[in-house]
Amino acid sequence: MLIPKYWASASAPAQNRWRHTVTVRRWGWSDDSQQAAEAHAQERLRQALAAYAQGQASAHENRPGYNGAQGLPICEEVLARHGSAVLTRNSYGAHCINTPDVLFADVDDAQYTGYDIGCLIALLALVTLLCALYWLLSPACKPPRSPQPFYISCALLLSAWIYARWQRWRHRPAAARRASLERIRRFASARPDWSLRLYQTPAGLRLLATHRTFAPGDPAVQELFKAVRVDPVYQRMCLLQQCFRARVTAKPWRIGINAHIRNGSRAWPIAPGRQAERDAWIARYEQTASAWAACAFIETLGAGQIDINVRPVLDWHDELSRATCALPLG
Repeated sequence: MLIPKYWASASAPAQNRWRHTVTVRRWGWSDDSQQAAEAHAQERLRQALAAYAQGQASAHENRPGYNGAQGLPICEEVLARHGSAVLTRNSYGAHCINTPDVLFADVDDAQYTGYDIGCLIALLALVTLLCALYWLLSPACKPPRSPQPFYISCALLLSAWIYARWQRWRHRPAAARRASLERIRRFASARPDWSLRLYQTPAGLRLLATHRTFAPGDPAVQELFKAVRVDPVYQRMCLLQQCFRARVTAKPWRIGINAHIRNGSRAWPIAPGRQAERDAWIARYEQTASAWAACAFIETLGAGQIDINVRPVLDWHDELSRATCALPLG
């Protein structure tokens, strides 16, 4: 697991294959000092310029994406360290625990919005086609047919379908939660030597394995991810960064803070001159988030064993997330 404290960027002009001048930029990082991060950036820039000249590299290197899921180290402000675990602030301001060997897995409720919209579009297209066929196949020599009964029937059928889909959509979160619980309990029942703490999150469920530590590439971890249907992006991040991750404070928009950190002070490291703006946003967020929990403890599945190396991260997670405080979830 690599979550550098210091970041720097370096850039230089270069010519592309069309003889146009472009700017090649690379990031550098270090846990030691800002100077070491700048030196690392210069070294990576030299390598990138040589590779770009041979057509083997792109000019730009975007800041790391979702939690390091695109390969570069996790690029977030380091707030605290607790043994091997690191607390960071993500791009929208929330706190996240990152740990190399304590297994966290979030299982979000399924989202069906895109599927529903696709079905609605398909039905509307079918109705339009039927209307067109109705008029095209009507004999020209016969008196014009009144379209009203046909249109009324189509409208009634469409209304009934939309109402049925809406009713089904209303109850899908609960159904998805029950299905997730069933998969989790089935996995735990098949492995009596495992101990899993189960939490509720605003969007689903969270698992924390307590009976031993795990490497992200451990086959048992991949079995768990597959069995309970963990987000593929999170799975990729775990493998690329060799760490597990759990958000432990509320998402801003869930607690009434609709104003996001502005772009210049959102990504880390922040743009020059934006520190005061960022600090003001963070002060408001921290005050508001203190009345919310990121998750709520439900129960322990399995033997309930807690490994000595897991206990510090478990306690830190429950303290920061307020999992046992009976607060509203954010």
